[in-house]
Order: sequence, then C-alpha cells, then structure tokens
Amino acid sequence: MDKGEGISVKQKETEKRTAFELALETIENDTKPEARSRPDFIRTPFEESTTIIENQIPHLTAIADTHLAGPQPFRGGEKAITHGKRRVLAKFPSIRKRIREMAVLTRFALRQAAPEINKRFEKGGLMLIMGDVVVANEAGAVFYAYHDLERYYTARNKAVGMKNKDNQIRVFKLSGNHNRFLGPEEYWGSRALTKDFGMFGLEDFRSITKAVKEGKSWEVISRAWNRYRREGVENDNDSGTKLAIHSVHKWYLELLTHGSQIGSIETTDDKEKVNNQVAFIDSELMQKNGGVVALKKALNQVNIPDNDPLHGEMVNRLKSEMATQKKLINQILVNSQNGAKTTIYSHCAVTVQDNLIKAFQVQRDLTKKEAKDFIQNNFLIFGGHRHLGKHDYAPGRERKGAVHIQGMTREVIGPVIQTPFKPEKGKVFPMSLGDPYKSGDIDYPEIVVGSADKPEIKKIPEVKEMFKARFPK
Repeated sequence: MDKGEGISVKQKETEKRTAFELALETIENDTKPEARSRPDFIRTPFEESTTIIENQIPHLTAIADTHLAGPQPFRGGEKAITHGKRRVLAKFPSIRKRIREMAVLTRFALRQAAPEINKRFEKGGLMLIMGDVVVANEAGAVFYAYHDLERYYTARNKAVGMKNKDNQIRVFKLSGNHNRFLGPEEYWGSRALTKDFGMFGLEDFRSITKAVKEGKSWEVISRAWNRYRREGVENDNDSGTKLAIHSVHKWYLELLTHGSQIGSIETTDDKEKVNNQVAFIDSELMQKNGGVVALKKALNQVNIPDNDPLHGEMVNRLKSEMATQKKLINQILVNSQNGAKTTIYSHCAVTVQDNLIKAFQVQRDLTKKEAKDFIQNNFLIFGGHRHLGKHDYAPGRERKGAVHIQGMTREVIGPVIQTPFKPEKGKVFPMSLGDPYKSGDIDYPEIVVGSADKPEIKKIPEVKEMFKARFPK
C-alpha cells in the first residue's frame, strides 16, 4: 500500500464517524487524563448480583429530588428555562422569578449537604439519590446537569483526599417520574420544547450512548456536545444550538451511567436464614407509563424504529429490569414472612407500598386488609417525590410504613409555584406565590444518614438563611 492510499483509508475511517464523535475526540484530547473517564465510584452496587450477602448492612447517605436543569441564566426570559412545563409558566415574570429562586435554593441545599456527603465518601458505603435527578428537557442542559452532578461527587471525593480509589463507595440513583416514558412530564416537557427546537435525533443518541458505554465522563460528553451544536452558529445564544430530549432518552442514558438500581443487600443468622434486608426498587416500573407498551410508544415518538438495533436493545433491557424486580419482590416478601426486617428505598414510597400489598395479597391469598396490615407493619419504605414531605397536604400522602424525604428542590410546579418553605397550615394545596418569608413552620430539605436499615433523617436548616441573603426583601 503506498502512502497516498494509506491516507485515503484513514480519511474514510474519519468520514464514518459522526460530527459529534469528531468533536468528542477533540474535547477528550483537550481534557486532563483523570477527567476523561467517568469516576469508578459512579456505578450500581448490583453489577454482579441482584442480591448481596454482607456481614452487616452498609451505611448510606441519601438525598431526594435534586431537579437539576442545567444552566438557567437569570436573563433571557422564559426561553432560558430548559424544562418544558416550567417554560410555559415562565411567560409570567413573577413565576419566572420564583422558578429561578427555586433553582438557586437547590444549589444552596446541595452546598449545605456537602459535609455529610463528604463523610460518606470518607467512610465508604452507599451514596444514593432517590429519583428525579434531572428535570431539563433540552439535550445540552441535560448533559450539563449530568456533568454538574459528576463534578459535585468528584469534589466530595477530593475533599476527603481521594480515599475511595479502591471503590469503598458506590454512587447510584433511583428512577423517578421525570424519566417516565409517557405522561405529563413527557407531554409538557419534551413535547413542548420540540415545537421550538426540534427533537434529539437517532444518530446523535446512538453516538451519545456509545460514549457512555465506553465510560467517557459526562464532562467530556457535555463539552463535546456543546462544541458540536455550536459549530456553524454565529450567535452563541441562538436557539439553533438546542434540541429537545425525550424522557426515554434520559431513562436509558442514566441507566447506562449508573447501572440497574434494582437489588437487595441481606444479612443472615447462624443458620444462614435472612434476618435483615435492604432493597432498592424502581417505582416507575410499577406505573402504567413505565412499562414495555409505553416504552415502544415513546421510541416511536422519537423515531427509533422497530428494526433498529437500539430499539431492541432498550426494550430487552427494560424487560430484564422488570423480570429482575418481579423476582426480587417475591424474594423480599418471602424473607419478610420468615421474620426478616425489611427496609426499602424507592422514588415513590406510596406506589411501592400499594404494589407490595397487591403482590402479597395474591401470593398468600389474603384479603386486602390482611395484606395491607402486614406490609404497613413490617416494611419501612423511604421515598422522595413528595418534595415537601409530610407537609404535602394532598390526601393519602401520609401512610404508615412510608416515609417521604423532603427533597433538595423546594419546587412544586402546578397552577402556581410553591414558596420555598412550608405554607401556613390549613391550606388545601401547598402552592402559593405569596411571601416566602411569611410561612409559619419552616420546611427544610432533608438528608438520610446512617445504617441503611435504620437511618437518621437530618434537616438542612441553613438553607433559609442563605436564601434570605441571596434574595433579600
């Protein structure tokens, strides 16, 4: 082969790569070697087995509902908002102001939670976010938010002197409703932005999934995406750089990043009988819009056809997750009947509790009341989703055996926007555009710390003072 022919082959190989992959190579070469790959500690503890037998239940630190939305500048009107539903409401200046206050408040909460999370990195164990990590519906904002969280955890590891190089800690997340394939978040989220920006395409999705599978860091992926989208666009603020991203895309990218959340950690007695179990369950698989039919409809919406390999890969992965969870639920029910203490972590505690009651009723041929009494008396289920915890007043949100952790975000986006702290008692809906300092009792974000089977729930009270300093009257 002569020299010219060799160059031709190399050129052909380059041409096979997508524009994003070429940008990825450039950014990777410009990135420090230690930041090119995803940190080893960001991965599920259930890589090798759904059930892990330990001498003792590991310690855990958990937070809920970070609702990250990428960079949301304080200028640019509603077009700067990267979540479809919030963007619609942000046409009103007072609501737009409150949305941005909520985003800043989440930052404050994460900053104030850092010392407790640093301790977990130093001591080892499990670091968990109980769902709804990212709520953005614009691709660049989503990737930035993933990078932001990756950077946050890396900073926690650096703060304790990089003591977890030998994987003493596992950082992972639970799936939440913002990754549900169909429904309000999809309709008011990605579909709303698609009208303005167009939808994230199959070729781009294929390139991103490939990068995630190869273990590229979200820093590299996010920066490469930003470079790729801005090439040829003169105005950096031009909406031509943006693309809407569907919840089905986010679900799969997060699953590839963290691995499966489904599994249990057990201890046994001298006779090898399970006496304590902590399980992690995907509440979204229990929802109508979180199953295979909904997934196929969502894939059709984003133009991933039945005959595309990625379509089959995603459907098969979901079927595997569902089968694994069904087996796990049967297992923990049997163990509980045999006397095992049972603790569960999920995004929506009430959804899990309802489904466990149904499963136990069928398994043991019981009345609904008998099944309900057993589950509520023998299972302690921690969840997020209800951002205001016990102060979220809608009927049925306080349940025996279900604990709602107050989220890092203080947002409730509905007809109006939630004040950052608990509203006055007696209101039917905990939503108001009123004075955020007027609330009686203060509603703080919470963090779960301690042995995973008997953790302590701590409040993060400094957040109010930081909010008052940042947004004075």
